[in-house]
Amino acid sequence: MDAAGRSVVERVEKNWEREVEFLREMVRRPSTLGHEALVQRFIAQELEGMGLETDVWEIDHAEIARLPGYSPVEWSFAGRPNVATTWKSSSDEGRSLILNGHVDVVPATPEHHWTQNPWGGEVMHGRMYGRGAADMKGGVAAMIYAVRALREAGIQLAGDVMLETVIEEECTGNGTLAARARGYEDLRLSRRKLGGGRGPLQGAPICRSRG
Repeated sequence: MDAAGRSVVERVEKNWEREVEFLREMVRRPSTLGHEALVQRFIAQELEGMGLETDVWEIDHAEIARLPGYSPVEWSFAGRPNVATTWKSSSDEGRSLILNGHVDVVPATPEHHWTQNPWGGEVMHGRMYGRGAADMKGGVAAMIYAVRALREAGIQLAGDVMLETVIEEECTGNGTLAARARGYEDLRLSRRKLGGGRGPLQGAPICRSRG
């Protein structure tokens, strides 16, 4: 591993407890269908604290209804935002990367069958208990803190990195469809490669685990 890679790993290690707490706070914000706004606002604040400009928007039903992959719904998208941000490359020579995760979770009922509070995010014996801790708020925490580690390590990108936290993965997929309609994509995928060979670090998000 080169010096840049070691620096990234050091930042992952240093931020581990902070990442766990971030995940816990997401779990403590129930985000079943129609109730995603609280956790989305929390995530947006985290991204802004990393120096990233956030895009928080409500899905335009009429816009996505015309697109391939749209799933018809009987409810409103009002008050249920998607969140995205772009960490821009200074060189714009490489291919971009989208890290996408969903914040919606299925209900925890019947809650009296749980041995731990499904909205508590408690850690016991190296495991976190709570609805969404694995699927997929754990993944959301990993991708955000991977970007945090890269930024804190001073890594220079060859292409843009986009972070998206979306609604409605558990039922329709319309959240991710809306992100594509919003313009979060790379039209250069077929002709550029991430990193461009020597120079900026090439790799994948680092997810740290214990046990």
